[in-house]
Amino acid sequence: MLHEVCSHFNDKMYRLCPDVSTGFCGLHYVRRHTTHHSKGSMSFILNGGAAIGHPYAPLQIQTAGRDVVVCGTVTTADNRNLEFQIADIRIVLSFSSDGGEPRFGSASAAGATLQLSLFNFNNPLGSGTTAPIEIGTLNGRKLLLSFTIYALTPESVKTVHYTFMVGDPV
Repeated sequence: MLHEVCSHFNDKMYRLCPDVSTGFCGLHYVRRHTTHHSKGSMSFILNGGAAIGHPYAPLQIQTAGRDVVVCGTVTTADNRNLEFQIADIRIVLSFSSDGGEPRFGSASAAGATLQLSLFNFNNPLGSGTTAPIEIGTLNGRKLLLSFTIYALTPESVKTVHYTFMVGDPV
């Protein structure tokens, strides 16, 4: 049975993988192309789809008039920090616990790196932003971040739902 299913997917050119054009993981239709060179032929697979923000992108998301650049969920490898890189901007979420209520600590910028200190984001029901926060600019537009963080204990890994979006021109 499994062989039949796999054969069907291989024949139809589907694959289960992350899709960088949409930021989602799932089943995607792909096209196989073969090129012929003087040293032989080479096969490669295209995932077919324009970049996010392109008029022909497979999925475009807006919320409150803002364009979603990327969104997703990640589980950290430890309970200390999480780093994102968008274009030339690096965003670091640093997690700390002091037994108090969830709160934002300091935010510091050095070059193209923004470090956000988050204290006590260790609630199994989730803690996060109540509205998107402005963290910089991207391609001449305000860059905003919204997130919810889940953790079973202060020492456990974090599950982070995140959304980066661009708003009004700067």
